Amino acid sequence: MFSQLAKVHKIEGPKFVFAHIPSPQWPFLFDANGNPTHRDKLNTEQKKEAYLNQLIYIDKRIEGLIHEILANSQVDPIIILQSDHG
Repeated sequence: MFSQLAKVHKIEGPKFVFAHIPSPQWPFLFDANGNPTHRDKLNTEQKKEAYLNQLIYIDKRIEGLIHEILANSQVDPIIILQSDHG
């Protein structure tokens, strides 16, 4: 998803791009560095840690994506971020 969003500047003309990133939510698939995790049975503390680690990873990816879009856009884009988790 992130690699495709990084290409939106190549689409000609005005555009509206909506991206839904369903994370960080169960299942927690990535650690803070983007490495896959495979943990099914987690206690409460492990769930908190897994949530935070996945949030850290997703935040890094979104920040990098925004920098890439801004650097490659001929016209300054308007970027709106909205969240209900994290």
